[in-house]
Amino acid sequence: NEVIMLRRMTEEHKKHALYLLNGKKPTSYDALYGLPHADGTGGMPKWPSLEDIQLCKEMNYYPSVFVLKPGQFVHINKGRLHCFRKLSPTQLPPSDCHSALRKNVVQEEKLG
Repeated sequence: NEVIMLRRMTEEHKKHALYLLNGKKPTSYDALYGLPHADGTGGMPKWPSLEDIQLCKEMNYYPSVFVLKPGQFVHINKGRLHCFRKLSPTQLPPSDCHSALRKNVVQEEKLG
């Protein structure tokens, strides 16, 4: 799984972080209180870019961008914004925040 996780923060900062992570664009999906697995309901935000992650770093939201390999686990503390997506062997655009990580994992694990 490809993962993004931010530090604990106030409601106001969470909303601002979500705005930044969505490329400074509004979305109809409520990432704070909506259903987490609302696949097919439309309005899901785009996956963050390197630029979006950099903006969160500049705001001291301490984004962690990483890949969980099979058998690895992560503890997500209460109140931390996070998102997951399945890693696939397809190449990502260079602007995607997981582009380099995915490329390395695909090579190391011989997935491609």
